[in-house]
Amino acid sequence: MSDTAISASYTFTEKRTFANLSGDINPMHVDAVAARRTQAGEPVIHGMHTVLRCFEVLSEYISFHKKANFISAQFNKPILLFDTVKYSLTKSNDDIIQVKATVGEAIVATFTIGLGVCDAPKDKQNSPDIAVIVEPKNIALHQISGQTGYVCIPATDEEITKHFPKTTACLNLDTVRDLMAMSTLVGMECPGLHSMFGGFSIALQQGTQKDHLNYRVVKADNRFRMIKLEVSGRVISGTINAFVRMPPTDQISLKSIKKKTIPNEFLSQNALIIGGTRGLGEVAAKLIAAGGGRSTISYAVGIDDAKRISEEISSSGAICDIVQFDILSNVVEQLNRVKIPPTHLYYFATPKIFRRKTKSFEAETFSLFNMFYVNGFFEICQWASSQSVEEIKVFFPSTTALDQRPHGITEYAMSKAAGEELCRDLPKILRNLEITIERLPRILTDQTATISTQQGENPVDILLPIIRKMNC
Repeated sequence: MSDTAISASYTFTEKRTFANLSGDINPMHVDAVAARRTQAGEPVIHGMHTVLRCFEVLSEYISFHKKANFISAQFNKPILLFDTVKYSLTKSNDDIIQVKATVGEAIVATFTIGLGVCDAPKDKQNSPDIAVIVEPKNIALHQISGQTGYVCIPATDEEITKHFPKTTACLNLDTVRDLMAMSTLVGMECPGLHSMFGGFSIALQQGTQKDHLNYRVVKADNRFRMIKLEVSGRVISGTINAFVRMPPTDQISLKSIKKKTIPNEFLSQNALIIGGTRGLGEVAAKLIAAGGGRSTISYAVGIDDAKRISEEISSSGAICDIVQFDILSNVVEQLNRVKIPPTHLYYFATPKIFRRKTKSFEAETFSLFNMFYVNGFFEICQWASSQSVEEIKVFFPSTTALDQRPHGITEYAMSKAAGEELCRDLPKILRNLEITIERLPRILTDQTATISTQQGENPVDILLPIIRKMNC
């Protein structure tokens, strides 16, 4: 083969097939409600699926006249459902193939494939009885060091060949089984539930007649929440790099919040909290309840979270109603289900802030932010204003990102700035509104929890003075 401009694309439209074949049913891949509490904010395509699909699509254009004897991969950014991935050869000769996978302008993964003679096999090992893992393990980072074990996958040879016929022909069936098992290892076994696959480097060898993939954790770096595993399977041996994601952020309990409030200080508040089932919205609902107020919290998806918060508040003797609300649907029709007109409106609805970007500026992302912070907010304020002739106090949370301007969130900062300008003009249009704007610092929530989590401000310390200010 010679260097040439070869590329091919594939759109990932289905999330369950690879999960079922490999047994890697980690919620971050298959459960939209659970995935919203990960850093990606929505289901992510399996990294190993992108590797196998690379062989599937590129085999149309290049001839693998030598068997692969080495494969390495680096997963740079998440690939989301319905993304179209472009696989481009960056180097191609008789000994090595290098591939760059992109979505738009973003490099999401890189692969290196060595070609040649496979290594001699290792000693044969007896296969232990291994059950397919049906639920991802939840192993704390400090417990991972030194872990060992085995994994297998549920797919039959026929099923694998049916879904990856060209890949199986290029690599052979045992190699594909081992690669799938590596996904299952990371997503279900170790690290398991809160995992993220960083990359791998493996050599291929002649078959060892094992029916499983065995592993050993050889390094655990708490600073970067990274682990390194040694693996060997039917025909592979090598290493995997994985990360332990931050788990979903649990907010402070109502019992603890009561220690910080004055009894009945928010008795006059009947608050509508848009986006009240997670993060700042959840804390605001608990603060108001602790101070004797009543609230209605909205949820777009995840009714279980809404019920959990409502039940915690109700068990304390306060009132917390719930209403389903999607800012991208008919605002008035949804809000007309609110039982009592609000005296206060707290607006915490937001799309994913730290988004994977495929271009330096994304008009679609800017438009989405505006639907939340400008258009949707305006419609909610209009509805709230129409519910009462009395003054309604509104809180619009802005961001210190307008002052600090961190890299990569231009669209978010621009939209928040537009929202601030709207807030300054709205009381001139809707005269029974009083709007409070506060630029909030980074606060630890599901939105801000990353692999290298920065210490965030305490949400109670940030919100309590604001709610008291709005009580005046």
